[in-house]
Order: sequence, then structure tokens, then C-alpha cells
Amino acid sequence: MRTPLVVLAVLLWLGTAAEASAAPRAVDPPYIKLARLLGTPQLARAVQPRDKSRLLLQFVRPGESTSHWSKMTTVSIAVVPRPETQAAAYGIIDRFHRDLEQRHARIDAFDLRPIKPYSAFFSFQAGGERDQGIAYSPTLGYVTIAQVAERKAGAISKNDVKVLKSLIGR
Repeated sequence: MRTPLVVLAVLLWLGTAAEASAAPRAVDPPYIKLARLLGTPQLARAVQPRDKSRLLLQFVRPGESTSHWSKMTTVSIAVVPRPETQAAAYGIIDRFHRDLEQRHARIDAFDLRPIKPYSAFFSFQAGGERDQGIAYSPTLGYVTIAQVAERKAGAISKNDVKVLKSLIGR
């Protein structure tokens, strides 16, 4: 699974990130497919530290940017030791929940699956936006938080929530 991270980094380095949000191809990583399904196909920002321990991706609607958007999908991927994936998933989910509380977000839902494989569905409001998303481990060695945010009421559809929940078996 490190290959998609490296491939994306190379695409960004070469300045072809726009091509990553073009028509679907068989080699597209799951997070690009997810962004498309959520109606935010344009990769607007990607951040990865030198140690490649994390990857943060932000996708928006065509013509929007990270500073001017109505709907945004954010995918944060953490690389964790394979044997400790579930412990790391639980820790990341717990830390995310505590961060929301410390930011005084209005948490509408935080549905933690308390048995392995750990996952959570969440919905909260903060800073003039509403977010709904999931936290889970899609495969050994990775923990992902994927969320869709709206600044305009109605941008997040029931289908968006259904897509997110389906990734964690809910």
C-alpha cells in the first residue's frame, strides 16, 4: 500500500495532480475514488512529511479551492506498524474524539465500534461547517480518517453518508 502514496507524491511533484482528478482509471487509489463518489473530484491539497508517516489529502468540487469551497473531502492516512494496526486505530479514533471536544465542536454523533476492527462514524459542527466521516483501518499498517464537510447546508447528501458508512460496514 505504500506504492499509492509514492505514486501520488510523484504526480504532485511533477505537477500533474490535476490529472489525478480526471476520469477514473483502473489504478486510481481508493481515496481518489472516494472523493469522486462524494462529488469532490478535484485534488486541491496534499501534504506529507518527509518520513512519509502520514498523508493529508483535500478534495473539492471543480472550480473550488481550499480557501473557497462549498464541499470538501479530507482524507488523512497514518502509516502505523502492521502488528499494532488495531491498537493504533483505537488510539487515533480516541485522540480525534478528544480533539473535537477540546475544539468545542458540537458533536452530533460519534459512533465508535468498540470491538476489533475498531471504527467510528462521526458528525460534528465547528467553525461554520458541518462534517461527517469515518475513522478506520482499511488494511494492515494504515489508519484512515475520511470526512466530507459542507459550508452550505445540503451539500452533504444522504448518499454521501451511505458511501462513508459502507466503508466501515454500517
